[in-house]
Amino acid sequence: SLNHTYTFPKFIVPFKIIRTGRFDAIRTIASFSATYSDRKDFFRVRSLTAGWGYEWTRKNKVWQYKPLNIELYSLDTLPLLDSAFQTNPFLRTSFNTGSVISQQLSFSVNYPDRKNPAANNYIRISAEESGALVGLIKSLEDKIYRYIKVNAEYHRVVAYRKSALAFRATAGIGYNFGKSAKFGNTLPFFKQFVEGGPNSMRAWGLRLLGLGSSVVSDTSDIFRDRYGDMQLETNLEYRYNIAQISSMKLAGAVFADVGNIWNIRKNEAIPGGEFDISRLGTDIAVGVGTGLRFDFNYFLIRVDFGIKLKDPARRENNGWMDFSDFTWKNYEYGVYNPVTNRIEPLPRNNYAIQLGIGLPF
Repeated sequence: SLNHTYTFPKFIVPFKIIRTGRFDAIRTIASFSATYSDRKDFFRVRSLTAGWGYEWTRKNKVWQYKPLNIELYSLDTLPLLDSAFQTNPFLRTSFNTGSVISQQLSFSVNYPDRKNPAANNYIRISAEESGALVGLIKSLEDKIYRYIKVNAEYHRVVAYRKSALAFRATAGIGYNFGKSAKFGNTLPFFKQFVEGGPNSMRAWGLRLLGLGSSVVSDTSDIFRDRYGDMQLETNLEYRYNIAQISSMKLAGAVFADVGNIWNIRKNEAIPGGEFDISRLGTDIAVGVGTGLRFDFNYFLIRVDFGIKLKDPARRENNGWMDFSDFTWKNYEYGVYNPVTNRIEPLPRNNYAIQLGIGLPF
């Protein structure tokens, strides 16, 4: 990827409508980027993005508004993804080619706790809308994605003398209101939510959790990535110092992650993949683990080990791990092997090892 940004220390607008003296800092931002991604044997994505927006602060509050955000995408599907479309047709509506003409708004605030000076809080709320007006143009109906997406995140860190307790809660939802059959009724995959990886549900690999309690992706031996239009997640982490070796600080952590992703519309191809409040206890995933942090002051390397305490794709014991019959792998599902002409067990790790840069939140 290549990125280039111009920042101007004032509002650049056609006419003066804002009293800039009310703010502590203001900026106008013009940004450009080009990205090329190659997922070997699955897909290639090329994108060009340009945006024009504003940022202003007042005390501890930061606002960002981008009235114009243009994203152009080109997608090539490769043989393995084409094969996955045959077994999971739902993927086809997420992997398509279109453009985004959107506006984006975000608000964030960072503030200490009034009753506990050692505690710090952070809140961020963002929203994006694409195609509400431009998508009404008939000639652009099959070219412009039309959706609205909202995301909220809350962090709280309580510091102690040699340790800290960190908490995060995040929720997001996106709704495709377009009428084009080409785009289906979900967000494009590059705008959808994913779970797993070093900064999310750490007992799962990146994009390997969800949707809901559906096992469609878990029983696939071709393409197991998952993308959803809704996300709920909470994380709790206790961080503690272990030792200092020369200029490097060695620290540890124990954590618990709870969450999942869903579709907001029912799809017969993915039973159990849509959000249903009555099924939340079944759909929710729980991971626990521990990790080490190697802090070199100017950057931090993190290694986390997580175990799937509750896996919605695990059919036995309502998804909870049975410690009396503990295994590192789950052979619950089988897939057809055309070479041996047999149904063979498909191993799924009950753990994950994550390598990350910086703290997860």
